[in-house]
Amino acid sequence: MERFGRSGPDQPAFELDNWTVQEVRFLAAIYLGNGESSGVRLYPLPIFRDIDEQAVDAVIEDETLLKPLLTPAATDDYFMAGNHGLLPQKLSQYQFFDWDDRRLEQATTFFSAADVNDPILVRGLHALLKSEMLFNHFQFRDASLASSHIALDAAYSMILRQLRTLGARNPSSYDAQAYMDEMYGVPHTQLKFFEDFYTDRVRNFHTDSRYGAEPIPFFSIDDIWDLNAALKGLFYRLVTGDLHDETRRNRDEYLRYNMIEVG
Repeated sequence: MERFGRSGPDQPAFELDNWTVQEVRFLAAIYLGNGESSGVRLYPLPIFRDIDEQAVDAVIEDETLLKPLLTPAATDDYFMAGNHGLLPQKLSQYQFFDWDDRRLEQATTFFSAADVNDPILVRGLHALLKSEMLFNHFQFRDASLASSHIALDAAYSMILRQLRTLGARNPSSYDAQAYMDEMYGVPHTQLKFFEDFYTDRVRNFHTDSRYGAEPIPFFSIDDIWDLNAALKGLFYRLVTGDLHDETRRNRDEYLRYNMIEVG
């Protein structure tokens, strides 16, 4: 890929923001490497700082490299405006993550495996990260879910691409879900790909669909939490070829709950 005369990791991920694909890769490694229930959530601040580091673990292990990102161009007044107590009120209230070695290892694994020249992957990760940023403000949670649905479509496209590589001529949504079931090591569900979220995606993107017209579609917060959690595990698996530890634990719990032998 090449944008604005630049190719590789330093090209902009999207014309209307300042992220490069390398930054998407780095931020996604922190976000996905911490697992499906990760409390890591980006907060949109008008800050720009360069970090002259290539390895994700160099930044994660040394908070002195990451902490300065929060200090320039941001004031306590900025944090006081409109967050309704949902976020820290001052810079001093932010805490840095105490990474254990295993989570750091998985974040680094994702960073190393992520292909910045895969436009579908970059688009999906970009949308998933933006979903979490939008979620910080309740006024934008419908937009947060819309970004999650874009990330879902990217994951779907990546699986269809893999199925075509394996010889499927016209893979369906059922085929995509079956492939995902096999990746996770669970019995085939006989469902369409992320079928539980299909209706919400249609209602969110189409103002007048077969489900009817709604002035403001109703969605629950769980719709975003559950979808984003599932997408974290799926993108990690698609990129690294392995299940994240937390995804594996959730898979094993699902199998035990349904009285299926854990392999």
